[in-house]
Amino acid sequence: MRDFKRIGLLLFVAISGYLVIVIEGAKVSKLIINPSGQTQSQPAGKGFGLTCQGDAEDPDLFTEMKWVGPKGELVEGSSGPIEVSKAGSLLLLMFREPTTEDSGAYNCSAVYDSIDRLNTGIQLVFYQDITWEDCPTKQALVIQTDGKIRCRVSANPPATITWQKDNQILSDRYIIENDGIKVTGATEEDKGEFSLRAMVQQTGKFQDRVIKVEVHVPPEIIELDDKLEATEGNEAMLRCQASGFPRPAYAWFDPDQRDLSTTEGHVVDTDTGTLIINSVKRENKGRYTCWAKNPAGDAKRSVDLSVIVKPEIKKFDNITSVENEQATFECRAFGDPLPELSIRKEGQDRPFDEEDDRVTVSKRNEADEAVITLTIERTMRSDDGLYYCAGENKGAHVERAGHLTVEFSPVMSSTPDTSVKTWNGNPVNLTCIAEAIPNATITWSFNGRKIQDDEMYTIYGRSAHSNLLVRPSGDIRSAQSVYGVYRCQAENNHGEQFINIELQEARKPSELRDIKNVKSTATTLTFEFEGPMDDGGLPIRAYVVKYYEENEPYEDAIVQEWSEGFPYVLENLKPRTAYKFRFAARNEVGVGDWSDERRILTPAEAAPEPPKFITPGGNVSTYPDSFQIRWTVPLDNGRKIDFFDLRYFEAEKKDGIWRRVGDTVSKVVKNWENAPMYEMTRLKPNTFYKVEVRAHNNIGYSLDATMVFQTAADPSKGTQGRSHIHMPGSEHEHQSNGYQGTVPSSLSTGAILAIIVAIALVIIIIVDITCYVRYHWGLVFFLRSRVCAKPMVNEKAKEAALEDGKGGGNDANTNNGNVKIDVNSVAVTEKGDNFEKKTRTEVDNPAFDKEKEPFKVNEEAEKDNEGEVANEDTPMILSAGAKDTKANDGTADDVKNKSPKGSKSSIAKDSLV
Repeated sequence: MRDFKRIGLLLFVAISGYLVIVIEGAKVSKLIINPSGQTQSQPAGKGFGLTCQGDAEDPDLFTEMKWVGPKGELVEGSSGPIEVSKAGSLLLLMFREPTTEDSGAYNCSAVYDSIDRLNTGIQLVFYQDITWEDCPTKQALVIQTDGKIRCRVSANPPATITWQKDNQILSDRYIIENDGIKVTGATEEDKGEFSLRAMVQQTGKFQDRVIKVEVHVPPEIIELDDKLEATEGNEAMLRCQASGFPRPAYAWFDPDQRDLSTTEGHVVDTDTGTLIINSVKRENKGRYTCWAKNPAGDAKRSVDLSVIVKPEIKKFDNITSVENEQATFECRAFGDPLPELSIRKEGQDRPFDEEDDRVTVSKRNEADEAVITLTIERTMRSDDGLYYCAGENKGAHVERAGHLTVEFSPVMSSTPDTSVKTWNGNPVNLTCIAEAIPNATITWSFNGRKIQDDEMYTIYGRSAHSNLLVRPSGDIRSAQSVYGVYRCQAENNHGEQFINIELQEARKPSELRDIKNVKSTATTLTFEFEGPMDDGGLPIRAYVVKYYEENEPYEDAIVQEWSEGFPYVLENLKPRTAYKFRFAARNEVGVGDWSDERRILTPAEAAPEPPKFITPGGNVSTYPDSFQIRWTVPLDNGRKIDFFDLRYFEAEKKDGIWRRVGDTVSKVVKNWENAPMYEMTRLKPNTFYKVEVRAHNNIGYSLDATMVFQTAADPSKGTQGRSHIHMPGSEHEHQSNGYQGTVPSSLSTGAILAIIVAIALVIIIIVDITCYVRYHWGLVFFLRSRVCAKPMVNEKAKEAALEDGKGGGNDANTNNGNVKIDVNSVAVTEKGDNFEKKTRTEVDNPAFDKEKEPFKVNEEAEKDNEGEVANEDTPMILSAGAKDTKANDGTADDVKNKSPKGSKSSIAKDSLV
């Protein structure tokens, strides 16, 4: 029995263990809510969701799954604040913006396998999170007023609030209320940072907020004029400035209370308070208001704008008066304020006033016009002209012109000539000018007879300005009838006047009173004349000579003419030859009486005249060891120059005299082109030399032309130890400012020499090019003339010689025998009586401007002798540019080295000795 019990117990245990294993192996069906937990606390206003899911061996067997609210109501629907939706095996309960009222127990139920009804729940608690209501982070108080720093905190459960200012506990002057801090009588000390903390003890949540507080000051306008003036048509600027914090914004209103920021023609700067009226009009006058506003308040202030109207002259008319009568100007003008008026005459700076003789000035105001009246008593011709009425006020100064015309009877005082000369066959104008207002009518009469246009007379112009053309006949008898007194009569409605003009007969000059031969050379004669006793009533225009060789017939006489006032020189004469001469004066009528014939014998041939140096650049060489000189070819005095003798030597000045030092170098120059030249080489640097040049022909030597020059310093020696530069012939010596310092040791001697040579080469090239361009002289010129081009001849040679001569002397002789004559002053006629067949259409007041051709002219102008000379390739011009009509011996161009003729001169004035 005991064994049976034991076996039964073992069997029970085994069966029980089996059942436990079976039960444990089978899965129990249930519902699971996530998030898990019996209670969930979530902030209100923030989305929250629950999921309900069946947990069993076969989840698909769950049916009728639903959510039930705290009040037992079925929660369903996909819209509204609470949504229920299916997502697979999940049933979702979604709260979009839950409120505290949504708190409570929510249950999820379902049926499993159509038999078991399952149910599970969760307790939801939605609490109010900390919320800042009406709590801006930037706030302001208005100074000296009560205010509040606003901040309302809402929370459920309620939050505990603590305040601080600038990290300090609030003082007693601040009253903490539920909706912020109350401040009484705000001051500048109240600005700063206020911080507060809200904490919910039940949830442990807290939030901090910082409020920046400013103390605002209401605007106060501190700068605005009470009155302001603006000129019509100009721009006006109104300035308004206000204090306050923050900086106020500005607005402007016109007298009609229009906001000018939106009104055309006005510009308002809301930041600076400036109002600009682009173009002021009269209607802009009135009261303008400046309004300054900021968050603390606003301020207004007004300014009265008055508009200045520029003066405008409404009336100032032209007037007419008669001489010796009264004339009155009236000028009317308006403006605001009324302008001050004045009247002045053109050419006068000062206006008329009561102190002026014959003038009365009166002023008055009529309504909105200012009036000035100027009355001139006993008007004169000088009162005629422009007058200006000027009006001036604060706005502007304006003027308006009016003209006074003073009428008067004819005045003949402007007639140019009351005595006119002419001769038979030469028409002449008689001019009559009649000044009058209105213009006068002019008539001409002769011997009491009114002149009409005919073959003898023609009238040009019969009002104000009239010319009477008189045509004397070539017949002596009939021509005499036109000489006499002519009357020109002018008449207008104020009177008449006349003037007499005498027409006289002009004559040829009488014989010359005296003729002097003042200078004779082998090939030239120079004369002086004393004019005739009777010039024929007209100025002497020229002097005429007829001359021929004594052994030639008179018919071969040569005629030459010189303009009056020029040197009277005959050239290209033969040496040791007797000539016969007759002289006469010429005026516009013709050549006068000839003088008695006189005989003159030209001197014999002689040694040449001395040459002249024409070396440009002064008397200082640009080179240390060479110097080039040029000189003119002088007159040969009848014999050809065959060579030049040149000598040079070192010189020093003692007791004002240049003396020779060392040996003399002599050279002979036999060949030359243009102006002779010679280059002296192997000279000593920084040394004075004297050079002498003389010309030679088969009779002998000329006098010496001398010159002293100085060579340049040696560039290899720099400027140390250089002797002073002395311009020969000057009264004072100037010490050179040579550099006396030492050369830096960093430069070698070779480098220094190279630099000096380079600088010297640049200077030499510049000087040489300058000499070529200006003087046709130098290395470039030499290469061009000798290598690259043909020798210059004729006019080109003459130009080169003349240009080179700018460095020569200023001797006041006749340019080596050549006469300086104006190119338009002299003419040469054919020989014989044909000379007198010249005519002129008129004289003094010619009616025609007919070209005069009394002589055939072959002229050549020669430059004056200021350093300019001729050379051997330049043909010498005849006296006064005259050309002989008879070929004489020796007048043709000679071959090379043929010298021109001229007066003797010893030493050029620019010579240094």
